[in-house]
Amino acid sequence: MLANPVAKKPEDEVECCEDFEVPIECWDVRHLEHDVIYWDIVVVTTLDNVQKDAYDALIQQRSTINRIPLGVDYLVITDPGKIGNGGSTMHAMHILEQQYGWEVLRKKRILLIHAGGYSQRTPTTSCLGKIATSWPTYDLLDIKLALYSLFPARMPHGGVFLCSSDTIELFDESHANTNWLLTDDFVAFAHPSSLSIGTQHGVFVLDPTDKRKCICVLQKPTIEQMKIHKAIWCHGEEEFVYTDSLFYFNMNVAQRLAEIYRQEHNIKCEIDCYGDFMSPLGICPFPQQISRYSSFVPV
Repeated sequence: MLANPVAKKPEDEVECCEDFEVPIECWDVRHLEHDVIYWDIVVVTTLDNVQKDAYDALIQQRSTINRIPLGVDYLVITDPGKIGNGGSTMHAMHILEQQYGWEVLRKKRILLIHAGGYSQRTPTTSCLGKIATSWPTYDLLDIKLALYSLFPARMPHGGVFLCSSDTIELFDESHANTNWLLTDDFVAFAHPSSLSIGTQHGVFVLDPTDKRKCICVLQKPTIEQMKIHKAIWCHGEEEFVYTDSLFYFNMNVAQRLAEIYRQEHNIKCEIDCYGDFMSPLGICPFPQQISRYSSFVPV
């Protein structure tokens, strides 16, 4: 299933909202009203134990001063080597299984943030990862905890909401169906992008009669491939494609990922949670992409 609750058209300008603010004094989720739902567990994956120690200290310090919501289980997990964000996702599911068990996890709402790799293009974030990127007043961790606060209430059966550490996604529910829920096995979020951007990302081929249905996912396709698979949309004279972004998966998928990790615990390659997880998805997936665009890189 594809979710596109708030995607802006290509000609729309994204304006900076001057009154957007992450509150300095955060609340305790244990004392929220019953109709207000927040994350039960926030997981941050890290590159190594040094980065983990830094994040544990950061979370402890922010909890002490009410900088982040209280009553949430914050879990920092170190990747067991260079296994990519897909391998990191599977490893995180394995650790969650060990610490909580599936009976407990079944109804939990989990936010999974990959802290980012070596940050070679932004050396200032190479120690703590991209999620620690500083903004004028806050950093990306603060912003993401605020931006994604609308999703827990959309997850009646729990599940895992996965995001990267170096993006900011804007949501405007005033233009969307306010009754949408995250109840399928796997729900991907799409946003309109130029064709050139699409050549470097996953591109969704959507059912022209129902954009919520995904036919297949093209990984870093050429513009010609986008045309062949009818992935290009038009608004006026402007052409665009829908590219990958955030995604959700339920606990059945999470449990299967943990099982795969146990079976293949000696992972010796990088696995991409976007390219490798999404290639088999859709009504009519395009599996031959895996051999051509595979992000499995031997370590």
